[in-house]
Amino acid sequence: MMNNAIQKLERVAIVGGWLLAITPFSAFAQSGLDEIIDQVRQQVIQQGGPDRLGAGYAAMMNFATAPDISAATYYVDSASADDPTINVYKIPLRHEFTLEGRDWKPFVQASFGYLDYEVKFNYLPQESIKADLKSYGGLLGLGVDIPLDHSLAFVTALDVGIVHLESSADYRGPISEAILKPALQGVVFDWDADASLVGVTAGLNYEQQFETWSMEGQTRLTYNHLDTYDSSSDLIDFDANVTTFTLQIDAIKPINAKIGGYPLALVGHFGNATFLGSNRDALGFDYFFEAGLALETDISQNNWPVKKLRLGAMGIFGADVTGWSVIFGYRF
Repeated sequence: MMNNAIQKLERVAIVGGWLLAITPFSAFAQSGLDEIIDQVRQQVIQQGGPDRLGAGYAAMMNFATAPDISAATYYVDSASADDPTINVYKIPLRHEFTLEGRDWKPFVQASFGYLDYEVKFNYLPQESIKADLKSYGGLLGLGVDIPLDHSLAFVTALDVGIVHLESSADYRGPISEAILKPALQGVVFDWDADASLVGVTAGLNYEQQFETWSMEGQTRLTYNHLDTYDSSSDLIDFDANVTTFTLQIDAIKPINAKIGGYPLALVGHFGNATFLGSNRDALGFDYFFEAGLALETDISQNNWPVKKLRLGAMGIFGADVTGWSVIFGYRF
């Protein structure tokens, strides 16, 4: 079996459903419904308890708060369930400080995010479970931007945060309602938990001005540790590490056009996110690429804190995932 917590979650419903399908009718009469529910529940704990699914839960929490601006939808390829859908909405804030006589710049950053993961398990005819996991939270970080030369800088930051995760399900069919619902309650579905996040990030920023266009790029390697400290079920207790590498490249070309009197530029965007480590495929995919176009306007003439605004769209593609995202950015 792949070390994929989301696929394990998908198999929980299938295992539970087939356990019921092969249970002789006489067993119901001899042991009673409560004992059957308990047998299924114990099997589910072994197959899909928090110790096995914790990496997937942590990956969702990490994905919800990763500091970039994004409103994205991901469609995950799945062999054992209807293709899951992930919707993510994130807004970061960042402010740099200029120190007199210093070329390095400390900064403070914050990120607030929301994630919604939906998947449906059709394990028997007329029987299904529609699962919905929601995660939201925020993080606060302190970092420093250290120039290496006129176009390259080293960036590092330490982040701390709090993330909330809720798991719920809608059951359809007599077996699902009568047996799977009480068996899965508080183990796989129908619980909520809070977790702390501590992480460190390091990477490079690149900016280069050419004759008629410019290029911006950044790389980030992020290591986050998530650990639950409160939950509605005694069975929900997990901690996991999530390591992510990201690459973003923007090519910016001013164009002969204005909007509201503000000059415009065309931005071509390319990016990649790769999850590393033993739990790298916990979300059902371990990497994706993104590519798209945006328009950028320079509003610096207003003397506002925000100097530039960027709006566009991009496609998301990988071996086990596709999707789309809105590009929205700002620069101080």
